Amino acid sequence: MFFLTHLLLFSPCLCKADEKAEIHANIGPIAAVSETEREKSFRIPPLFGYEKDIPKGTFNLDILWPLINYKRAEKKIQLRVLPFLFFKKDMEREWDKKKYLYILPLYISSEKSGRKSRVIFPLYGHFEGWFGLDSFDFLLFPLYTASKEKEENSYSYCWPFFNYSIAKGKRYYRIWPFYGSKSVEKEYEKTFILWPFYNNQKFYKDDGALKKERLLLFPFFGSSKSDVAETKLFLFPLYVSQKKLKEDFSRYDVIWPLFSITRGKERRTTQVFPFFRLDKKGDSFRNFYLWPLLWDGDIKVSGYRKRFFSFVPLYLYNHIEWENRKIDEKLHKIWPLFSYRSDGNSTLIRTLDILPFNEKGRFGEGFYKNIGILFSFFEYSKDIKDDAFKISFFKGLFGYEKEGKEKTVRLLYFPIYKKNKPDSKNSDK
Repeated sequence: MFFLTHLLLFSPCLCKADEKAEIHANIGPIAAVSETEREKSFRIPPLFGYEKDIPKGTFNLDILWPLINYKRAEKKIQLRVLPFLFFKKDMEREWDKKKYLYILPLYISSEKSGRKSRVIFPLYGHFEGWFGLDSFDFLLFPLYTASKEKEENSYSYCWPFFNYSIAKGKRYYRIWPFYGSKSVEKEYEKTFILWPFYNNQKFYKDDGALKKERLLLFPFFGSSKSDVAETKLFLFPLYVSQKKLKEDFSRYDVIWPLFSITRGKERRTTQVFPFFRLDKKGDSFRNFYLWPLLWDGDIKVSGYRKRFFSFVPLYLYNHIEWENRKIDEKLHKIWPLFSYRSDGNSTLIRTLDILPFNEKGRFGEGFYKNIGILFSFFEYSKDIKDDAFKISFFKGLFGYEKEGKEKTVRLLYFPIYKKNKPDSKNSDK
């Protein structure tokens, strides 16, 4: 380790004559160190990674990625030790301050917008603002739970078997799975007997008239009927049908999901699972063949278009266009041999590329930085806007880099040639 660090830090560095010294050194994909006036980084993927952005005041540390990660900013701290420990403290926004500590599954402590939660599972727990409720408490879970949502208080003993709730205009009690009833005055009535065999639900309009009714005698018969739609099922999943009464739309499923047909003014689908599904909606379509192997689609939505084709996991093609944003992105992957990306300004080609899907997002970026880089045989990148060009074998065993008027040639991970053509203005001086 000492030899590796010494070799990186004291290998020939790339320096600019009119700026402070900069260090950029690596031993292929095994390790890399970089230090500039604005940034510092040192990485031995996937064992260790350190990054610091001096102007932003941010710090990132990875150990055995993705298991351990620590991030720090001026008003934010985050620690992750998968799969048990999660800690975060975020004070960046006055109106949305939050902090939490999870030691799963035994301990939870969180605070957000003045709401505090503490849990020592399964002995005691108090949640505020979780699960869509104002509060949720338990003792010796699942022996006793209590929750509050606005004016409604609910209680459970030996959850989920015995439940009841109290509120003005509301009534709810349940002895699961034998009987349960829930009603809200002028809104709905719901009843089950021997769940899930009998279930009846009625929804009402403001004037008290019936708006929708659902009846289920599972799995023999089921129906749902309203002013706008009607659904029926017999011996589920043997037969299911759905119709929209005020639109030209109908759907039929036989031995779902094996056979399915949808017909409507804007939507047409035909499915014989797992052999194929043809799905067309307006000018868009999304199909599969021999699920989950072959996918083909063309999605068009108000200035946005995405065309894709994939033969999982061997081939992937994506083409995304945003008309208003003037974005034109293309991606080709022949897994695991090759990938090509282009967005009109920049181009990136990699061999090997071991992720079979589009790696956009935090996981993909972290994966390539810590694991994918170890399999990098060849890399080519070009950026028109920054006038940058780079070609590399084994992350610098041999490579050529150009950024503006600066050119560098690398051999055995060391820069053997460097040229920095001065600006004409500076040369006149």
